[in-house]
Amino acid sequence: MFNWIQTNLTKHYKWFLFILLVVLIVPFVFTIGNFSPWGGGGPSYKEQPFFQYDLSSIEDQRAIFGRGQTSMTMNLPSFYGNLGEAYLQSYSLSRAAYLYLADQLNIPGPSKEAFKEHAQSLAGFMNFSTQEFDATQWTNYVNSLAASGLSEVYVTRVIEEDYRVNKVRELLGGPGHILQFEAIRAAERQNTEWTVETASMDYSEFAPEITVSDEDIEQYFETNSFRYEVAQKTKASYLLFDPAKHLDEGYNPESGEKSIHFFTHKARYQAAMPKLKPIEKEDGTTETPETLEVTLEEVEDQVIAEIRLDRAKKETQKMAEAFAYRLFDLEIENGSPEFEAAVNNAGLQLNSLVPYSESTVATQNNVSAAALRQIFRLTRYFSDPIENGDNFVIIITEGTEPAYIPELPELQADVKADLTEERKRTLFIEKGAQLKDLITNAIKNGDTFEAAAQAQKLNHKSFEVFKQNAQPPEGLDSSMINQLSNLEEGAVSEWIASETNGTFLFAAKKTTPTFEFEAEEVISYVEQNTALLSASNVEPIVSEILMKELEGTAFEPESTQL
Repeated sequence: MFNWIQTNLTKHYKWFLFILLVVLIVPFVFTIGNFSPWGGGGPSYKEQPFFQYDLSSIEDQRAIFGRGQTSMTMNLPSFYGNLGEAYLQSYSLSRAAYLYLADQLNIPGPSKEAFKEHAQSLAGFMNFSTQEFDATQWTNYVNSLAASGLSEVYVTRVIEEDYRVNKVRELLGGPGHILQFEAIRAAERQNTEWTVETASMDYSEFAPEITVSDEDIEQYFETNSFRYEVAQKTKASYLLFDPAKHLDEGYNPESGEKSIHFFTHKARYQAAMPKLKPIEKEDGTTETPETLEVTLEEVEDQVIAEIRLDRAKKETQKMAEAFAYRLFDLEIENGSPEFEAAVNNAGLQLNSLVPYSESTVATQNNVSAAALRQIFRLTRYFSDPIENGDNFVIIITEGTEPAYIPELPELQADVKADLTEERKRTLFIEKGAQLKDLITNAIKNGDTFEAAAQAQKLNHKSFEVFKQNAQPPEGLDSSMINQLSNLEEGAVSEWIASETNGTFLFAAKKTTPTFEFEAEEVISYVEQNTALLSASNVEPIVSEILMKELEGTAFEPESTQL
């Protein structure tokens, strides 16, 4: 197995993932958000230092985000494609920070044996059933892409970099040590057995008499007028670049191009295959045949159509980028005769949008909310060319509508409803405190919790015994489970008020085990939490370094976790 991996991995692995880089990553880098060479509305036209890179450089963007996303295809294959732009950006930037630390700490690359072991562990090439390296799956990729003629260094370097990233995490994270008494107490809490009962009241059934005067409404509005502010809205329009105008129906791709496209998107084609109906056997049982593996011949027409569309989209993207660069390079002002001439000469039309605020962005005229949101990142009046489905759009700002607070007469009904609801909620909380006193006293006088709850016309429920670390019985949500740690056997919880009801939790029985450190439950707790503790040690270090390095750039990662 190791000889097979060494031969095929170092010689062929690069073809598959570099093709993914070309087909999936490069369009992402050049067309979406901050990865675009147009750079989020201004910052990309000036130097943006980031460790040894310049984030305004197209080549450096390829190095960071191209390798970052290639790394994701190997390490997170189940999630790749389902994660948003922000996560992909954070992953790539954080990965660069880890590699910077690897350089500072002089962490070497892997040996041949370490390289093979690391490559064999990659989730992207594991059999999901056996959780082992799948040589057949790997061979299929290699056979389909072996003739692509790409660099031999690229993927090997990505794997070596990921190896060094893991070593940084191990080094900085430390052993993730947990004190013995902490582990014992935590394991005992997790394995505590509970028998609980609940008593609840529906909020909709709580109907106290509430009187609200005009003076009350005026005073409430004066104190809470900020709640009714209509946010500032941006006035905007957009230019649509339609690839349908550049679609070449006569283009016939070569077999190699069709094969690459097919294998890149094979999972999507396979998912669209019709499911076979179950077959009834002679013994009365049924058997569902396995769906046959999709072939290129079966979806060839679709593949050709998609390739033609991809070519048209690339041509459309070039035109959109050229138009945006013309506006920038010639310093064409919005609304000027030069702007109108540029729009007309390009065969475009300026389309109006309903003014919107950042908190109320929604799809308009088939322009996605994600595309419209880009306007709030701009430092000039036009956006980058933004991929919008099969089209590209450039968003144009046209000023703002200032924020304002409507006069009270316009809001009278809304303010009255809000004040009434606020008072009802306050009374509901007070009702809970009164009910607890009544139920607690009834239990002290010998009543069961059930009898005490029913006397107050509350809905009573009993639940089967369960452990605190296990899936709670249906009807007990997380807010209730969180109350358990504060309860002793025979005690009634505080009134747990939610939007829909109020609930008391009664600890009918509580059985807490006693463990030694060698107990299986304690060992299991330590094993499960050591890695998490180690990762939490690394996060603040990398986060501080990354955020400091990103100051003054257009990039803002949401997380530094890999």
